[in-house]
Amino acid sequence: MRLFITIQILCFFLLSSPALAWVDTDMDGVPDKKDACADTPKGVEVMANGCKDPALVLTELNSDEAPTIEAPTTAVADELINTIEYVNRCEQLGTNDVVNCLQQVIQPIYFEFAKAEVMLSQRPVLDSIHNIIAQNNNVTLQLVGHADLLGSDALNQALSLARANSVKAILVTDFNFNPDNIFVKGMSNTQPAADNATSEGRQRNRRVEFIISAE
Repeated sequence: MRLFITIQILCFFLLSSPALAWVDTDMDGVPDKKDACADTPKGVEVMANGCKDPALVLTELNSDEAPTIEAPTTAVADELINTIEYVNRCEQLGTNDVVNCLQQVIQPIYFEFAKAEVMLSQRPVLDSIHNIIAQNNNVTLQLVGHADLLGSDALNQALSLARANSVKAILVTDFNFNPDNIFVKGMSNTQPAADNATSEGRQRNRRVEFIISAE
């Protein structure tokens, strides 16, 4: 009889709300009831809401994944040099041919991890095209922002749009582009240009692409 009563008390305790409140499926120290990220890998340090602190991501990535402002990968740096050379050749063509030429040779603007500011190393791309486009008032630009696969969909959507707006701000503020001729769009991580499994691939996915047209 005593054993039966003990079992009943134990069942009552396990099924009571205080006990259920402390069920911790991913064993991160945060009960499921308050855990916003209930599938955190074992051993990962989390915040009070059960999610990993975004500020820790950068410190955990290696230097290739978080390139410094003046150190894009060799492939991206070479791409930048080629872009400037090709754009200079486009400048010798007529108005309509210039637009067609630019659309074929202009490469994206690349960004640091989790950043929307245009890297100084990427400014020469904008410097190389602004004179050509500024001389053609009928030219319109669509700036399409992209992100890599790291982070949530909501964060990457906001980030991709912010990147497009950063490029637009430079074109308008520094190069006197007509803001009415520039349109921005954020694509989050839905259109990768390279493999997100590699650091160089992720860098190529953190970009803003130009769609150039003439009325």
